[in-house]
Amino acid sequence: MHWVISGVILIIAGVYLKYQEYQTVNPVNIEEYLEKGDKLKNLNEELDNLIQSVEKKEKALQLKIDNILRLEDKLLEKTNTDFPQEKGQPDFRALLNQEYSTVDEEEVSLREEETGSISDRYNEVLQLAGKGMSIDEIARKLNLGIRETGLILRLHGKEEDSVV
Repeated sequence: MHWVISGVILIIAGVYLKYQEYQTVNPVNIEEYLEKGDKLKNLNEELDNLIQSVEKKEKALQLKIDNILRLEDKLLEKTNTDFPQEKGQPDFRALLNQEYSTVDEEEVSLREEETGSISDRYNEVLQLAGKGMSIDEIARKLNLGIRETGLILRLHGKEEDSVV
């Protein structure tokens, strides 16, 4: 019986000595982990600021586009009333609309090509979101960052809004 107890004590002592040896070779540096955590927080804040900046610029750009389109309509109306159309001359408004429809068709085909070139991972994000999964679940399943997953979904949502 004494031999058993002595053996157990020796095993425990050996494990403890191995643990001490491991701690001296691979010390746990809590300050290093805290520093890395702070860096990640700073990066997250910078990413949030960048996203907000992009959204503000997008809104401002959309307002400018809307203003340009309104001015264009006014110009077309003024042009058609100031310079009546002569026989045999094409209607300026019809030519402009025809040109815009050609551009719109080209944009649609380019968007379709771009959508086809989006990586499979992004398509997976969109499919899983369509199935009702949360951003956390999608990020975990596809091994993506939560913010990256959210950004993909927000950008895709804005892309759909702008198409409509």
